[in-house]
Amino acid sequence: MRRMLLVPILAALVAIWGCGSAPQKPQPQLKPPPALPAENPTPAPATSPPSKTDAKVAAIVSKLLDKPVVKSADRFIQDLGCDSLDCAEIIIEVEDTFKISIPDEGSEKLRTVGDLAAFVDKELKKKAK
Repeated sequence: MRRMLLVPILAALVAIWGCGSAPQKPQPQLKPPPALPAENPTPAPATSPPSKTDAKVAAIVSKLLDKPVVKSADRFIQDLGCDSLDCAEIIIEVEDTFKISIPDEGSEKLRTVGDLAAFVDKELKKKAK
């Protein structure tokens, strides 16, 4: 008699908990990602070669910080490890080399070697006019 009572109860538990041979819900089918185009319709923009100013500024920074390679994208503090004295020495050397003046307000905005080279280019163009 006990067996007769346990069978329906076990069948009900299996159906509720999803164990055993109870029917399972079908899993949704995932769609494959769309195929990428064979060719890129818009070509990547060409990067311009570094200017003479970029090369000179990078050389100054490289010499003062004793770094063999300095790129235009290098940040003075985070990438090159400059402290405030290093930054001041770089500014003074750039001012002497290019015969320009970099105000304190302007120098605070210069975060990368490329920023400094662009600022020097702008100042040289102003000076040439």
